[in-house]
Amino acid sequence: MSLLDSDRLFQALLERLELPGATVVADLDFDSFDDVPLITHRSFVAQEGNGRGIWRATLTINAFVDISSEPDPWNTVIQPLYDGIHAWGDHPLAGVVDGVGAVSTVDRDIEALNRHGNAVELDAKSITTYTGSFELTIRA
Repeated sequence: MSLLDSDRLFQALLERLELPGATVVADLDFDSFDDVPLITHRSFVAQEGNGRGIWRATLTINAFVDISSEPDPWNTVIQPLYDGIHAWGDHPLAGVVDGVGAVSTVDRDIEALNRHGNAVELDAKSITTYTGSFELTIRA
């Protein structure tokens, strides 16, 4: 039995989503807001009961959007991101990453992608954060 590489799985799946100009990184792998929109991900996984190769995952997403240059972040970044995550469980091949694993179901929104706090002004950018968490079932 091998451990599920959830960082690799979610990196690949998020990169496939049609999010124009978005940079995708694990939340520990970035050090600046040069490239926005910036989508970060963090996941926690645990083996599901006695089901070998079945994992329960909690995926947390942070989307950093420059609202000074992106007038409609909801329709260009947030809604497509939310729809894309749910598509992994709705369409048989959408959540598959060969050699890594596959999202079987998106079981529930722990927190949908919600705006958190006021915009932060950085080098002529006005960064707004949206955060969401999702519970998923994954097959290794």
